[in-house]
Amino acid sequence: MRFLHFLYISIASIFILCYVFHKSIVSYIVQQYHYGSDMISMESNFFVIGDVIAKNIDEVRIYLFEHKQNDSDYTNIIHNEVVSQQEDTKNTQDILQEIISQDNIITNDKKNNITKEYLAKGIYIKDEMLHLKPQTHFLLIGDSLMQGIGMTLTRKLRQNNLIVRNIAKQSTGLTYPSFFNWSDVLKQAFLHDPNIAVVVVCLGANDPWNMPKMVFGSDEWRSTYKSRVQNILDIAHNNNAVVIWYEVPSIKDKGLNKKIAYLNEIYGETIEENDGLFLHSNAILMNGKFTSYIKDKNGKSRLVRAQDGIHFARYGSELLSQTLIDKIIVEDIIENHIDMPLDLDTQNYNNEETQSHSHMNIMLNNMIDFA
Repeated sequence: MRFLHFLYISIASIFILCYVFHKSIVSYIVQQYHYGSDMISMESNFFVIGDVIAKNIDEVRIYLFEHKQNDSDYTNIIHNEVVSQQEDTKNTQDILQEIISQDNIITNDKKNNITKEYLAKGIYIKDEMLHLKPQTHFLLIGDSLMQGIGMTLTRKLRQNNLIVRNIAKQSTGLTYPSFFNWSDVLKQAFLHDPNIAVVVVCLGANDPWNMPKMVFGSDEWRSTYKSRVQNILDIAHNNNAVVIWYEVPSIKDKGLNKKIAYLNEIYGETIEENDGLFLHSNAILMNGKFTSYIKDKNGKSRLVRAQDGIHFARYGSELLSQTLIDKIIVEDIIENHIDMPLDLDTQNYNNEETQSHSHMNIMLNNMIDFA
């Protein structure tokens, strides 16, 4: 009798846990086994009560254990706010999307104006070099690859009198936005800090898989994935920020490496079309191929890759970080020109657009506060 009572309680407890944390369970299955993220309706009315309970539990967890926020906490808080707004203020989000879509019309077909937009925050790109002011705000986003680069990049940027926040999150990417949506998180990051002027991206390790009803490498898959890369760039450009995108270094597994190369082709192509900087990873490769060790300037072999053949050892992180640092020129005064002075109409365009972005940010904040 006691055994049956124990069995009943155990089964009931498992059922309750699965009901409350169903989103986390589904997300884990999708990320771990690359199974279709649409296998369970994440917005079913059946799970409404469970979602509310899970949200309250997470708020208590954050209050008790993560009261002092670090960069990882900041990512989680932004993501939670995005999810909450999507669930509770759908009408508001429709309005915001309409505003952002209208704003895209201004910038998407003007590659030259994209460069000029950076000037609003004291940045310009010339000869593949990034010119910027002291105290420029950097935001690092991506998966565990960026977490690895961030081990040393954050320190190097701060040593150069720059402000940086690393909100990279492991097991994320662009293939499964239902698990973690970097576009929404990036929008929220700009709302929290409108001074972000440089967005540095490194991701892809979790992305070379089929999407729901789309086979990896198909025309539909490529188009969908590239549109998500483009969306990251559009959000940055609409906030007068430049995007620096890291190439994913070759990995040890030859089959998976071909897929990574395919993703890198998309990243490089999209960055080229949008006047950003694409950073190659040759610093930790041997003739463009994977290697675990690289000789330093003294001829000593140094470990650059982790045992899994994907991630980076500390020296590998140092080399990749330096790749970006070598592209940066910090200037006390940023001239209002690149190769030629801006004419009056362009200056007015920049002023009007900057005011438009400021007005949009105020509207966004007011709408969210009202909701």
